[in-house]
Amino acid sequence: MSLMRFLGENKIWWMLPILIVLLAVGFVMYMNEVSEEDVGDEPFVYDMY
Repeated sequence: MSLMRFLGENKIWWMLPILIVLLAVGFVMYMNEVSEEDVGDEPFVYDMY
């Protein structure tokens, strides 16, 4: 059985984990969006320099 035939016959099993990961990453990025109100007017201050 060739790899391409296997992937063609079992699309759901190799695409499902990829879709789950993409949805999880998208959800986390959506939930952690920085709104304009959260951003202060002060620049970053690096005490080490």
